Amino acid sequence: MNLHKYQSFFLLEVYRLQGWQYLHEHSLLIDNQYQVLPVKLDIDCQLVNCVHADTATLAIDKLLKEKSFGIYANSSVYKKNKLEGFVSDSDEWHYHNHQPIDHIQYKDFVQEWISKGASVIGGCCRTTTKHIQEIRNIVDQL
Repeated sequence: MNLHKYQSFFLLEVYRLQGWQYLHEHSLLIDNQYQVLPVKLDIDCQLVNCVHADTATLAIDKLLKEKSFGIYANSSVYKKNKLEGFVSDSDEWHYHNHQPIDHIQYKDFVQEWISKGASVIGGCCRTTTKHIQEIRNIVDQL
């Protein structure tokens, strides 16, 4: 059986991502004893998910080193707010430091991701059927 291996991760902020090389070379496997073990995998497609669209774009330079890559971002861009210094975890950062974007704005990011080599595209938080339809429209024209 020939299985394709996809690995996805959440970027709090591309410049804060620690251990990119570790992610590239390893995946984590939880065995039946609930122990986390590093396992060498040959990842077919590296995915970035659940992150602001502009932050996902910043990750492309690193993603270009992969066999293939994909992005399914949130329908938002990073916008620093007054809570930045008080935010203590990624969930707070994720929900408080954003500015929503509509499906037309998201489409512009999708076109850029595809033009830079993304082979898997989707949507995460706050994307709607309109966002997905825009992705479909772009893909249909390829």
